[in-house]
This record gives sequence, structure tokens and C-alpha cells, in this order.
Amino acid sequence: MSSDNDRIPADDQDRFWIDDFQSDHRAVIRPYVRTGGRSRPSHDLRLETLVSGLWPEQAPLIPNARRTPDLEVIRELCRGAPLSIAEISAHLSIALGVARILVSDAINAGMCVRHETADTAGSQPSMDLLARVHKGLRRLV
Repeated sequence: MSSDNDRIPADDQDRFWIDDFQSDHRAVIRPYVRTGGRSRPSHDLRLETLVSGLWPEQAPLIPNARRTPDLEVIRELCRGAPLSIAEISAHLSIALGVARILVSDAINAGMCVRHETADTAGSQPSMDLLARVHKGLRRLV
């Protein structure tokens, strides 16, 4: 009878590929599980949309709201100062799409509030915003 250790190659090179495959395999499953299989958020959340977390006594009690540990983490992250969707994604090391869905859930559960961005009134971003983004991107290079 063979054990699991018998199936693991002794060669470090082979072990690298197996570990890489296993970690990639888990990474594909986790976002699906975290979002409950959903691929779209219930709110229109852009990368720059700011989100604030509410203290439990401030948050309205919404019956049957989906509350998960991920949503608690998002609420805690956003309590000190508002964070953008991109920042939340980076803090949690999750994809932007997953962050949008989880933040939407937190808003629906009354755990977070969304702040309107400056350019939501018009369909085109302002030249000032584009210049700031361009300047920031140039600094990265």
C-alpha cells in the first residue's frame, strides 16, 4: 500500500512544478467560492470608488444579509479612512473583480458605504484627473 509521500517526487525540480500546480489550482477555486459563484457586483464600483466601513452601531441591521469573514475584513480595512476598490484588492491580495463583488456584498449588508466619485456626474473623466493619473503612471516607470 502506498502513502501520499510515495507519490511526491524526491527531485526538487519536480517538486517545484507540483507545488506550483497545486497553488495555481487552489487560486482558481478560491475566488469562485469567495463570491458564491457570482461574476458581477450588484453596484457599479470603479477602481477609484471610495468605500468607508461602518461601526457595528452605525450599520443598519439588514435581515438575511450575507455576512462573511471577508466582509468583516473589508469593513475593518475601511474604518480608519476610506479606501478605493483597487486598494482593497491590493490589501486582500484578491482580483479586482472579486474585490468589487465582496465590497458590493458589504454595502448590501450595511457594513460599508460607497462615496460618489467626482466624475460620476459626467460620462467623461476630467482632464485634471487624466493628468494626475498620467503623472502617477510616469512616476512608476
